[in-house]
Amino acid sequence: MTKKQIEQKAAAMSGSLAMTNHSADYTGNTPLIGKQTAVNTRLTNIGVLEVKQGTTITGFAAAKKSAFDDMGGKAWDICVLLKDYAASTNNAVLAGEVDFTKTDFEYGAQSVVKDRSVIVNARAGTNLTDMITAGYVITAPAVAALGSAIGLYAGLAGTPRAAIGDRKAATAGLVTEFKKLGVDVKGLFNLMVPYARTNNAFYVAINDAFEVIDITRKIAMRVICTDSVTGVRLAVCEVSCEEVGKMKKSSARGIRDFGEDEMITGNYIIDVIRGGYKPFRLENIKVVKGKMTVVNAVMVKL
Repeated sequence: MTKKQIEQKAAAMSGSLAMTNHSADYTGNTPLIGKQTAVNTRLTNIGVLEVKQGTTITGFAAAKKSAFDDMGGKAWDICVLLKDYAASTNNAVLAGEVDFTKTDFEYGAQSVVKDRSVIVNARAGTNLTDMITAGYVITAPAVAALGSAIGLYAGLAGTPRAAIGDRKAATAGLVTEFKKLGVDVKGLFNLMVPYARTNNAFYVAINDAFEVIDITRKIAMRVICTDSVTGVRLAVCEVSCEEVGKMKKSSARGIRDFGEDEMITGNYIIDVIRGGYKPFRLENIKVVKGKMTVVNAVMVKL
């Protein structure tokens, strides 16, 4: 999976666990329960596709070569007997069909060698009884063993290609599942909005649990944007730090993180702007390396 997908999956799993832990807070809310179930279904589907995407073809090439060599060796051993039998019985047709050398079963296109082995196996089956009667050291188990060797090689010949196809299909499937997961999570949060007033602790816990976090860096400061009256998290707030000099919009859950790569130990000034609200500004915010400083930007409507 991509880095973004890994982060989305981790956030959804964290959020799903939080929903389970807070199940008593939304007992009887059938629509919300349905959305939570949908999120879990997406996570299950993603897990299945992730396994398929991780299928390795390491070892297939060696197994295929081993099966190829075994098939060719068995085919040549029988071919030698067929050639001698054709010559002793003046069977020109059979002689022409099995006119191969040992190298014909060792080199060249593997598919061609397989076809030669199939011919030898078929002719051996046809002439088996007469050859045994004539005293040739050929047995039904030996012919059957060649058939099995051909089948084993044929199966392995297609396995790497099939595995690669499965991986490609899984990669495409993951894109689709993550899109659907995003829709389900968004629907879940639309149903969570009323809890901002009636059960804010639950609302906050679920929002924080579902937040997607950059797995490659540590968070130095987290700015959380909320409506002063409803307590609802506010997305797309323009959050900027005077010292860092960057403006970035808050996430769907009203969060803007600053990593330790942006902020070292010191004091900072945060500004938050959103249409229809008074500008928010907080100064002298202390940041210490190794700890996450949380800033609650409570936005007041104009």
